[in-house]
Amino acid sequence: MRINSDEIKSLVFQTEDGSFSSAVKIIHLTTSKEFSCDEFKTQIENRHTAVCNLILDLCTDLEGVPVPDHVPFDQIKTIHPNTETEGNIRAILWNSEEQEWHYYIEVSGKQIAKRYLKTDLVAV
Repeated sequence: MRINSDEIKSLVFQTEDGSFSSAVKIIHLTTSKEFSCDEFKTQIENRHTAVCNLILDLCTDLEGVPVPDHVPFDQIKTIHPNTETEGNIRAILWNSEEQEWHYYIEVSGKQIAKRYLKTDLVAV
């Protein structure tokens, strides 16, 4: 199971006074599934939760798949001493053999080919 950020459209809502709400709606472009969240004060938290709900829904046929620590669009930092980098999650991949999520990032719009594990990343 691989989920790429370019398969997900993220929408925010504007209130009547012109300000933006913290509510977020995401649409999985491949399946047309939609998930919304307005439980939290920030769009970042609401988008993370909505994407987690999408991932859980897409993984219902896979046994024992945990919620990933990071999802597409999340801002992260690598924690390797010599290569500390900030970027965004661009894709996640469930590795059923290793029973863990693999994360792929982009930095300043450039895709990084290396895969990362949750122990390699920290949320920003």
